[in-house]
Parts: sequence; structure tokens; C-alpha cells
Amino acid sequence: MYLIHLLFFPTFIQHRLEPTVLKIGKATIRLEEKRFDKKKHKFKMVGGSSRLIEMIDGRRAWGTDEKLPREEIKSFTIRLKGKLYRVPKALWSDCFNLGTDIGRFKVTESKDHSIIFIRKNAGDSAGSYVVEWKISFKNMKFSRKIKSTVI
Repeated sequence: MYLIHLLFFPTFIQHRLEPTVLKIGKATIRLEEKRFDKKKHKFKMVGGSSRLIEMIDGRRAWGTDEKLPREEIKSFTIRLKGKLYRVPKALWSDCFNLGTDIGRFKVTESKDHSIIFIRKNAGDSAGSYVVEWKISFKNMKFSRKIKSTVI
């Protein structure tokens, strides 16, 4: 039975890195991931460990469970009224193993359509986390809340 399940659902075995496009109101949100390249990053290890990662590029590494990430965000953009806005890298560069499957995103907007909230459950097992980005279109301000979901 297990082999049959794998044959019909191969996406559980290999994560495809296709862009995620979310639309709400007049905004189009696009997130792209890429395979993590450890040669392009600096690591701080836990204690004297040579295997457990505490920080990547000087920041807490969300979604890693202290291991090497599989994926990292490549780009995060929002198109509104024909203009492209780039979400600041500081709001997503420490979010690993996001998993850009549309079903796990929750996108809502304020009643006056001036603010979009993008919420995502991400990471793996002990590295699980929830991230919520807030985009205000009145002044194009971006912010983020993030927390571990491990109890």
C-alpha cells in the first residue's frame, strides 16, 4: 500500500521549486524559492558542534531544525497597479524551507483594501514556524511577525 501511495503522489518525495503566485484584490504576490547553496552563506554552529546550525549570515535560521536548509527564498515581489515592489530582503532572508505550496498560504486584506496580510506555516518538525508579512499600500511599508510553532 505504501508503494502505491508514493507512485500516485510523487510530490511528497521531491519538492518542486516553482514560483508561487497569489492574487488578492488588485495585488499579485510572487514568491520564488531556490535550492540552498551552503557556499554562499556563513554559519554559526551551536556550542562546539560541527553539525548543528544556530545562525546563518548572522541571523537566526527559521525552519531548519538546526540542520542545513533545503530551500531558501530567492525573491518576494508584489505587483500593484502596474508597479513592481520588492519586499525587503531582511524580511525573508532568514526564512528557510518555506514550501511555496499555495494551499498552506493564507492571504487576507483589510476592509479598506489598503493592507495585505500573508501568513504561512513553514519549516519541518522541530523547525516549524509561522510567518506573517504585512504590506501597507498607503505608504508601501512592509513588516513581519514570526514565531516558532514548537511547544
